[in-house]
Amino acid sequence: MRYVSLKNDYDLKVSSYITDIINAAFIYVPINDLKTLKIKSNDYVYKEQEIATNVFSPVSGTIVGIKECLNAHNKLVKTLVIKNDGKERFENPKLNKKSFKSYTKEEVISILNTFNLTKIVNILKKIKKSLIINGIEDEIYVANKVMILEKKTDLILETIDFLRQTFNLENTLLVLKNSDTNSISKIYNNVGRYPKIKIKLVPDYYGLEDNLNLQNYLFKENKNISVLDLNDLLVIYNLLKNNKLTTKKYITVSGVGVNSPKVINVKLGTSVIDVLKKVSLKKGKDYIVIINGLMTGRQIDITKLIVTEDLESIFIWKKENLKEDMCLNCGLCYDCCPRGINPKYIHEHQDIAKKYLDRCNGCNLCSYVCPSKIDLNPKGKD
Repeated sequence: MRYVSLKNDYDLKVSSYITDIINAAFIYVPINDLKTLKIKSNDYVYKEQEIATNVFSPVSGTIVGIKECLNAHNKLVKTLVIKNDGKERFENPKLNKKSFKSYTKEEVISILNTFNLTKIVNILKKIKKSLIINGIEDEIYVANKVMILEKKTDLILETIDFLRQTFNLENTLLVLKNSDTNSISKIYNNVGRYPKIKIKLVPDYYGLEDNLNLQNYLFKENKNISVLDLNDLLVIYNLLKNNKLTTKKYITVSGVGVNSPKVINVKLGTSVIDVLKKVSLKKGKDYIVIINGLMTGRQIDITKLIVTEDLESIFIWKKENLKEDMCLNCGLCYDCCPRGINPKYIHEHQDIAKKYLDRCNGCNLCSYVCPSKIDLNPKGKD
């Protein structure tokens, strides 16, 4: 494939500090199966209390009912509504008397399993010799990982080194974009205390945030390589070091309709309407809301949208009426596809498109490079 760098058309600089939003009046916790509820209306719940099977409360407060909300996939889900008392009460406060680095790999996997963190567990179980930590953010106006790297440098490096020792790894590699100068500087200033951790800088190519794409870019088909995302390290650190669940989420709020783009550390289950109340928006224009990036995101009605683990960004953007032209048969979409599929062929043969969905990662690079502005994304926006 031919690697592509995205064009930065707007000067949208994210504030250098993280905004905390912790006092939303109501929190909406998605529940997959209401039959698994362990509480009822008007019950008081504590932070991190199990309120349904493998579902834990991000706050303390009172149960006030059930409500349908939208997740980042634009799907309506049943949520348990908690009136947040803002006190962050724990029923049985956990005192961590065990050293972070004294855990065995079996204990690490067991603890992660307890909280149903299947994705991370599956990666850790497959680790053989080498581990990549993916610190790359593809979307040019999103700064979640950059901010984590800058503000939580010691935490990131300590957790990588812990995994290296605990899982007896030969190589640990933290991968960053060579354009993220601030986070690179911060990492290099601190990594000297961890001589076994290697830093790898890669060009600002779109698509490398995808773990499989990154692995293939660096090592082709090496099966001894495992990849964790930077956010996975925060989860591991909080559970083992602090005995806490990750109940907050970093999201970027940006766009041409925002006066001061920023990264916000917000409680899971917070209404996006409440999030935007903390942001200075421009007036006088008809803007739309796009979530999870301009490349892979979708326009969405935010009136019922809540912050979930898969919400990465909120863009307040201008309306664009792009007119599709006839296909030029230039082959750019096929040439740039990181998964080696032919977006044009799939677009013209919708009856077979489903056969390719597992291979497509929905990066939308095909649509981006198309000179005729055709929406070629096999997975679409929904």
